[in-house]
Order: sequence, then C-alpha cells, then structure tokens
Amino acid sequence: MRLTLNRSCVATGAAVLALVAGSVAQNALIEKTSVAHVKVVPQHSPIHPFVNHKFFATGVPSTVAISDAANNVVDIFDENGTMQAQLSGFAEPQGMASDRQGNLYIADTENGQIQVWANGFGGPPTLWADPGQFPADVDVRNNGAFAAVTNIISQEDAPGSVSLYKNGSIIATVTDPAFDEVFFGAFDATGSFYFDGINTSGEVFVAVIAHANTGGRTVQYLSTGNALAFPGGVQVNNNGTISVDDQENFAVYTYNPPSGGSLGSPISTTSLGGSEDPVTFAFKIHNHNLYTADVAGVANEYSYPAGGNPTNVISVSGGEPIGVAVIPTQMP
Repeated sequence: MRLTLNRSCVATGAAVLALVAGSVAQNALIEKTSVAHVKVVPQHSPIHPFVNHKFFATGVPSTVAISDAANNVVDIFDENGTMQAQLSGFAEPQGMASDRQGNLYIADTENGQIQVWANGFGGPPTLWADPGQFPADVDVRNNGAFAAVTNIISQEDAPGSVSLYKNGSIIATVTDPAFDEVFFGAFDATGSFYFDGINTSGEVFVAVIAHANTGGRTVQYLSTGNALAFPGGVQVNNNGTISVDDQENFAVYTYNPPSGGSLGSPISTTSLGGSEDPVTFAFKIHNHNLYTADVAGVANEYSYPAGGNPTNVISVSGGEPIGVAVIPTQMP
C-alpha cells in the first residue's frame, strides 16, 4: 500500500488514494523495531543546540534530515552530503519537523504513528499513536508539548483530518465535510495551524485552525490570489508570513497573514529550478535559504526568496525523499 504524497504517484486531478484500493488495516502491519545507525566517526556533532543570539546569523552549519519513503528510513546528513546517521523502523515515513531542542518528529504513515527522536538520535524513539489514521505531516509548538498532525485519510478510506496532541496524547481530531485528503501543515507564533490538501471537488485548498493550541477547532478556508496546482509543504516564517509549496509548479509561494479569509496574492515566488517533484521544504534558521525534499532522490538547497537553481544538492541514492527537516530550526 502506498500513500506517498507526491504528484508523480497520482493521476492528474485524481485523488492520491486511488493507490489505496484494497487497503490493509493498520493492525495487520508488521511491528517494526526502530534503530539508529550512526556513523562511526562523525566529522562533527550533527546537532547544534538552539541559541537565539548565535543562530540567527547566516553561515551556521545545519543538519538536514530527509525521510526516504521508498526505503523506509530517515537519513541524517551534514551540509556536505555526508551521512551522519540513519534511522530505521518506519513504514513509509513522510513529513517531519524539528524543535528548538533539536528533537525530530516524523510522520510514520503506514504505521499510524509519530516517531519522536531525541536530540542526538540515540534512540529508541518515543511513539505517539494516531489510531485509525495515516499521518502525512507533523508540526510542534513548545518543544513538542503541543503538536498537530495532518492525516491524509483515515483507515477506512474516510476523509483526512488534523489530530491535535498535548504532551504526546491526542486531545482532539478536527475534520470537515469538504476534506478529501489533508497533506501538510505548520503553526504560526500564535498557535494557529495552517495546512493544505485536496477537497471533495478535487481542488487544492489552504485552510487554518485559528489558535489550535488554546482550544480553536474551527476550519477556515483561505483563498489565494494565484492558483495552486498540487499541494506541497507548508511553513510559517520567522516574520509570520506563510509559505506554501506547489509541487507541480516547482515553486514556493509566500503570503502575508490572512485578512478577511484571504491570503491575497503572493508577496514572493521562489522558483525551484532543477526540481522534479519538490514535495516538502524546510527553512534554515535565518530564513535566507530552504531545503526541499524531491522524489528525484535529492534534497536541494535554494536561496530564499530569490530561488533559481540549487545552491547545494544532497543526494539520497536510490531513495524517494518526501519530508525534510533542518536542525537548528527556524520557528516563528
């Protein structure tokens, strides 16, 4: 069963879940053991503690985590493309996030859970159950004390949803009659959760659950001044602007915060030259660069917001990158 959220796995205008016919119940999945395979002699520590006054400068080295849905692993690289660790024990890992302590949160899609790997990746991970769901992405506030998980669908081929967590346990599941699949999402500084997906008419949507971390549960759909061809990653920047990846148009569009139910027209368009299918992206801490996870088997780095051709390429040989996280992380 494949639930991978890249456009190359679906027919144009068709639901991603055309690939899910005859899906197997999650309790029939084989239990896996999560193991970190760490490079024997690392060139440097892959994790950098978060210190505001130091890390908002450019030139800070980053660790880049890439989920490989084809090989069911998450690879940890330095920016030279040297693997520092490999995490295993997944069934189609996809979207990811990191926090200010360097912890890594991974949507373990077909296992119906989130794996939380502590700073340093010594393992074993903490597991957050997402029962009856197929999680596609995760984002966190307060170093994981509050989290939101986008579920592409539920186990019985029902519409997608957003699971909200407090201290690792689900406190609410939010859905809406217009949902078909729910893809990727991110918090802003107020705890509002922005996410995208495909509605029951087969159209791309962008929506927000305002103040989700303090009780908000209402889905508000947001219009955009430009058309989005296929939903990709969503990030909120240090300055509060919202960026949405369009996998089919090879671009990241950045918008001002919504007003009157609209994000308006993009204030910048970051072209992702040389891309094949940039599924998700993550900003470096200073917001001047971003990395994409591209199913062509690479993580491409681009200048932001200028875009253009990649400034750095990390190869994931024989892999299918879907999620990417950068440590230390930017966080609004």
